[in-house]
Amino acid sequence: MTNVVITKPISIFPATKQDGSPTRRLVVSVTPAELAEMPEELFAVKVSQSKNPTRAGKVVFKYFAYRLTESTPWTDMVPSNFNIATPVAEIKAAVVNAIGSKADAESSVYNQYAW
Repeated sequence: MTNVVITKPISIFPATKQDGSPTRRLVVSVTPAELAEMPEELFAVKVSQSKNPTRAGKVVFKYFAYRLTESTPWTDMVPSNFNIATPVAEIKAAVVNAIGSKADAESSVYNQYAW
């Protein structure tokens, strides 16, 4: 992955790894208009290893979460028309097209950091 320089405020939230150990999640809020400027690597996907049966085995974003309105929950689920083999550039273009034009949408990029 390419190094990414972020010049926006970063929020730090406590989180739990899959093995139950504590970690921290570093989160940067990104406006819909800023999505196009984000590196495409931040739209990478993976297969969820969640124990939650509604998420297990589904394709999710590694570093990206979004919600379309304030009343909808945050999600990192990738739309069902994409799969693990879909090029990241294609996924980013679709996200920018779908979310970038919605003024109410919110998104964030994040990474886990243990200390």
